[in-house]
Amino acid sequence: MALSLYAVETVFHLAAVVDSHALHEGHAAPVAFTHLGLAAVLYPVSGLAVAYLATTLARIQGGLRRVVAVFGIVGGLAHAVVVPLTFLSPDTEFTPLFAVAGVLLALWALGTAATGAGAEKTTATREFASVG
Repeated sequence: MALSLYAVETVFHLAAVVDSHALHEGHAAPVAFTHLGLAAVLYPVSGLAVAYLATTLARIQGGLRRVVAVFGIVGGLAHAVVVPLTFLSPDTEFTPLFAVAGVLLALWALGTAATGAGAEKTTATREFASVG
């Protein structure tokens, strides 16, 4: 659910370009400010959701999959804090942290895809013959 809502924020992020002239002139910029409002809430929520998922996977998986999960944990945490840090310290340049979060989450996704899901051993189910 968190990442579905984050997708909505991404649409406003991309659409915010329509307000660039208004922002430059100091006028109202409803699309851009909607993006910022959604980002303030959804970056932390989606980042923590990814970090939680990666942590859960790290606990239940082993080997290389556990190492790959570290990318998701660190990337998710970076994603969760970058917008609040940007709002709290507007004079500090946090653009690299956006890139770090994006790269780590991409590496996590690619690594998870490359290592595959753990194969569960299942017992064969018996099929009973129909009677009558």
